[in-house]
Amino acid sequence: MKITTLKQLYDAANSRKAITGKHRFFAKGPKSAAWIFNMKPFNIMNLMREGMEIYKPKRKPNTHK
Repeated sequence: MKITTLKQLYDAANSRKAITGKHRFFAKGPKSAAWIFNMKPFNIMNLMREGMEIYKPKRKPNTHK
């Protein structure tokens, strides 16, 4: 789910979600939505402009038989 408003970021923070995006800020991996929500508004808007979305980990195939 793409995050385009502060309300969506607030809801993600309350749901304890992780956020990822295309900005170099996310190069080392997803960040906590609550941590991002507490950043300066100018920085949050820049991250939203670049594109942020809720992190969904890739599932590994089940190798047990």
